[in-house]
Amino acid sequence: MNRSYLIVLLFSVFFCRCTDRNIIDSEDYSSEDTVKIIPVFPDATSRASVSDILTEFYVSAYSGTTARAKNVKYQYDGTAWKATSLITWPAKNTKISFWALSQKFANGDSISNLVFNSKDQNFIYGIDSVKPKDLIFGSYLNTTKAISGGSVRIAFYGALAYPTFKCKQLVKDATLIIDEIIVHNLRTSGKFTYHKTTSSSGTWSNGNEYYGTFSQKLKTPISLPYHATKSTTITDTCWIWIPHAPVKWATTATKPVSISEADAKHQSYVEFKCKISMNGSYVWGGTSAAEYESIYFPFNTNFKSTTYKAAITLNFKQGAVFFADGTPWEPRSGDEFTLAEWRNATVDVDPWEEEEPEDLNF
Repeated sequence: MNRSYLIVLLFSVFFCRCTDRNIIDSEDYSSEDTVKIIPVFPDATSRASVSDILTEFYVSAYSGTTARAKNVKYQYDGTAWKATSLITWPAKNTKISFWALSQKFANGDSISNLVFNSKDQNFIYGIDSVKPKDLIFGSYLNTTKAISGGSVRIAFYGALAYPTFKCKQLVKDATLIIDEIIVHNLRTSGKFTYHKTTSSSGTWSNGNEYYGTFSQKLKTPISLPYHATKSTTITDTCWIWIPHAPVKWATTATKPVSISEADAKHQSYVEFKCKISMNGSYVWGGTSAAEYESIYFPFNTNFKSTTYKAAITLNFKQGAVFFADGTPWEPRSGDEFTLAEWRNATVDVDPWEEEEPEDLNF
């Protein structure tokens, strides 16, 4: 009997919401010449790290070419934000700009080449691919004491891409079981540059030539019967990536490129450790509940902006799914899972669209 099988895997980027903690100790601002910094976390568009919320940040400020603050530390003590030193206003109608950054990191995450002066504001960020931490930033540009009333409300946003996976299964009479998701050859270093005219905004460009593999072993394998849709959750841990455009794994049916060759050239691909069952029996990917096999998808999503939500569609059929040697995935001799007809196809990538991000509660 002829069957056509299609598994559509949807990847969606969501944004985790952080706690709104904008209490300021009034004793820190007893002088009318002191700038009152108020951190603000806009609903649904910002988030702190998965494991803990923002507890400290640093502020630099310039009025023209004059430095008013250099990495002044603000720390939350459980009830209020405390500053290590106070920032004072210039003349009442003199413009001043503020740039803020969270610099609390774990593992291998680090900042280098940090530049904050009157002309340029940027840094190189290196992320740990095993247990990465989020990066929080904000800015408030070209204000005066007269305009602000003495208070500066800096909106903080997450600077990194924060995707989870949504999977939809369209294999008739079959169940797809996914145990682990691995994304190979993503950049782990990037250069972040603050926008010069728009507050709390910035762009990423390529940093150092460092690459990493990001894996997510699901606490409970995703089991997808026909037409079911499920998502990974915060309990499986969020992904945290530097926004960039990965180089796509350049394998084709006529010119196979192995994943070892792809690794050498830093070409990106997604690996799924999975299996397929039909009528209660495993027909591909292993004969027991503990066994899984890998399939591979070329991956070239361009994470252009952290304020966008992306949907990437991968079709599980010839021309879109591959073995490790770069040849198209297809039933092998002896497999119970057989396909009578194959159709050539390419990976369908939906364009990035500006949408309202969704909250993930954890």
